[in-house]
Amino acid sequence: MKNKIINGLYRMLALAIICGQILMISSCTKNKATAPDQFEDFANITTAGFLINSVNTQSVVPLNVVKKSSGTTIDRDALDFSFKITKTLAVDVTAKLQVNAGMLAAYNAGHNTAYQLLPENAYAFAENTTVSIPKGATESNRVSIKITNLASLVLGQTYLLPVGLAAISEANLPVHDSFKTTYLLVSVSDQAFPSADKPNGIKSVVYVEAASNNILNAGRYTLSTSGKPFFDAVLLFAPNIYWINKKPVVTLGSAYGQLNNPEKYIRPLQRKGIKVLVSFLGAMQNFNTQEIEQISLQIKEIVVRYGLDGINFDDEFQPYDGITMPVANNSSYTLLIKRCKELMPDKIVSLYNIGTIPKVVNGIVPGDYLDYAWQAYYGSYGAPNIPGITDKKKLGPAATWILGTVPQQQPTSVTTAETLAKRTITEGYGVMVFYDLSAFTVPSWMQRVGKALYNEDVVETEGPYQQDW
Repeated sequence: MKNKIINGLYRMLALAIICGQILMISSCTKNKATAPDQFEDFANITTAGFLINSVNTQSVVPLNVVKKSSGTTIDRDALDFSFKITKTLAVDVTAKLQVNAGMLAAYNAGHNTAYQLLPENAYAFAENTTVSIPKGATESNRVSIKITNLASLVLGQTYLLPVGLAAISEANLPVHDSFKTTYLLVSVSDQAFPSADKPNGIKSVVYVEAASNNILNAGRYTLSTSGKPFFDAVLLFAPNIYWINKKPVVTLGSAYGQLNNPEKYIRPLQRKGIKVLVSFLGAMQNFNTQEIEQISLQIKEIVVRYGLDGINFDDEFQPYDGITMPVANNSSYTLLIKRCKELMPDKIVSLYNIGTIPKVVNGIVPGDYLDYAWQAYYGSYGAPNIPGITDKKKLGPAATWILGTVPQQQPTSVTTAETLAKRTITEGYGVMVFYDLSAFTVPSWMQRVGKALYNEDVVETEGPYQQDW
C-alpha cells in the first residue's frame, strides 16, 4: 500500500535535503527524481486582495449554453463580482471592473485553446462597475454581469470573457495576478452539462499516480443504464508540502505534467461531471499561524490556476524530528484544514485518514471544515473517526486497490471489493475509495465492482490512455 511504501522514501528525502537536493516524492510505485518545475516554490506569494465571484472560487466560471430546436437556454445567466482583502485597512479602497480583451490571447496560449472573445452584445454590466471597500471592512459591494442575446451565440463554439480589476486606488495593496482576473467560459452545445450523482448517493473517488498514469482514464468507465460516469472524483497524486531549509515549500512534483495542460487532462473530465482534485502529500502537523496562512494561500493559488474542484490532505510518515522539520503540534492540521476551507468555501476539502487524526483546537472542530474523509488501508473496511463528522454520507469506510494487468503491491481481490461495496451500501455510508487507476486496469474487475456498488453494468466508452506528457 502506498502509505507503507512512502515510509522508505521519506528516509531518502531526509538524506536528499541534507545533501542540498530536493527529492520529488511523486509516486507510490516509483522512486522518481524530477527536475524542479516553475511552480516549485510559492513561498513568496503575499496575496492580500482577491477578485471573487458568486459562483465559485476559481479563476474560471463555466457557463453552459444549450442550443436546441426548441430554444436556447443557459444554466446561469448572471453572476456577481466583489473585491475582497485579507485584512482591514485604515483607508477606503476602490477599483474598477472591466473586460480585458487583451487577456484572451495569453489565456489561449497558456492553455492550448482557441477560444473566441464573447461578443459585446452578449453581456451587460450593471450601470456602476466600481467596487469599494470601506476602511475597516474586508469586502466590497457587488457588481453584476448578465449574459444576454443567447440566440446569437454559435453552436459548438466556446467563448471567453476576461473580467478583471483595474484602477486599484491603494497602490501598496498587493493583488496577485492569479486573483485579479476571472474568466467567464461560455460553452455552446446541444447537450446539458452532466451530473455524476448516482441514485444511491455513493461517491466513487479514485487516486491516480501522476508520475506514470493518465487521469483521463477516470472518464473511461460509464454506467450503462444511466449513462453517468462511474467515478465521481479523481485525485491527482501527489503535489507535495516539504520543509526545505526550515521553510515550508509547496511543489506540484510529478503532477505538473498533467496540471500544466488542463484543457487536455482536466476539462474533459469536468465536462463529464467528474470532479478533479489534487492530493497533497507531506507535512500538515507542524505549521505556526503565519505558515498556515502562507501554505493555504499557496494551495488556493494552485486550485485557482488550474481550475480544480478541490483538495485532499495526505499526511504520511513525516519525521517531525525537529531537525529536518519542526516537531508536530496539536493545532496545525486542524487550522490548516479550516483556513483552506475559508479561502475556498465552494471547493471540496477532504482527508485521507492515516496516522494522526486532526484534533479539536480551542473549540475549532476539524469536521466542520471537511467535506469528506476516508480511510487509507486498501482491502479493508472501517470508517474514520473525525471529530465533527457525524453524517455517514461524508465518510468512506471501504478502500480498494484496483486490479491491473501489470505487477502491483497489494491489489484487492474482486470478491473482497464486491463485499466492501455492498457493505458500504448496507451501512449507509457515502464514499468508496479506489486506488491506482491506470491504462492497465482489468475491465472485469471494474465491471463486477461497479455492478455491486451501483447495480448497473460498467462499460468502457473510451481509452485506455497512456502516459503522453
